[in-house]
Amino acid sequence: MADIETYDDIVKLVDTFYQKVVKDPTLGPAFNDVAQVDWPNHLPRMYQFWETVIFSKPGYKGNPAVIHSQLRDKMEAQGHQLTLAHFDYWIDLFQATVDELFVGKRADQAKRSAYQMGRGLTVHLYDANNFFVLRQK
Repeated sequence: MADIETYDDIVKLVDTFYQKVVKDPTLGPAFNDVAQVDWPNHLPRMYQFWETVIFSKPGYKGNPAVIHSQLRDKMEAQGHQLTLAHFDYWIDLFQATVDELFVGKRADQAKRSAYQMGRGLTVHLYDANNFFVLRQK
């Protein structure tokens, strides 16, 4: 296995990950039913996002905290919760996908970045005083 080296590697990672998400009983409903993700538009944004994160290439413009706040509110309006467990699960699934496909410095960076983003979003979305003990990865 090789490290994440090219834009095509990012596409492979993102596509593989979201193919799992769409089918996943824990995450799929949030993406498919609540957010009703427009995949042809979403995936290129995720390629750009991860290209910015992994290769420090400027280009991604967006605010994940706002998007996830809207998702949380939409889920709550439909009687569902977006919980810390969802973020833990997302992190685990993302990191497992990286491990399936890549090994190396950038792969490790992608896994660390996913963990940090997941934790950052939970801090933004929820009162930190009500957190469960956060797992270290």
